[in-house]
Amino acid sequence: MRRTGALALGFALVLGCTPPPPTIDADAFRARWDAYSAALAAGNANAMMAYYFNDGVRIPPNDPAQRGIEAVRQHLSDFFTNYDYVLDEVTADDIQVSTDLAAVRAIYREHWSPKEGGDTTYQAGKWLSVWGLHPDGQWKIKTEMWTVEMVQ
Repeated sequence: MRRTGALALGFALVLGCTPPPPTIDADAFRARWDAYSAALAAGNANAMMAYYFNDGVRIPPNDPAQRGIEAVRQHLSDFFTNYDYVLDEVTADDIQVSTDLAAVRAIYREHWSPKEGGDTTYQAGKWLSVWGLHPDGQWKIKTEMWTVEMVQ
């Protein structure tokens, strides 16, 4: 019986029969992206950590990369502790989802001001994030980077 099954599988592979591709749930990914954007808009560094791989990388313009979830957490915690942050807009221009990788290209506008007082910084640019399907079944960020095209 085992030999018959193995032979059938072998013939199927030789003849080019392959199983159907896995279903890609783009809506599930979009919901994950929206939840991540909401955590950013809320200035919640701890909530944002649920959306990164442990070895995830953020590559900000003109600053060193933040490599690993603890470096990302430290940077975001420090920022949100010291600044009142507002994400004015984030719009995904393009979302591509495959079976285990996804990419988002977006535009953003944001501003922040020091909690201790001082000038407000306004910034806008483009944002690219690459996500992977984590073994726990959740989409998480592998790498993200952004440009700054307008600063005021």
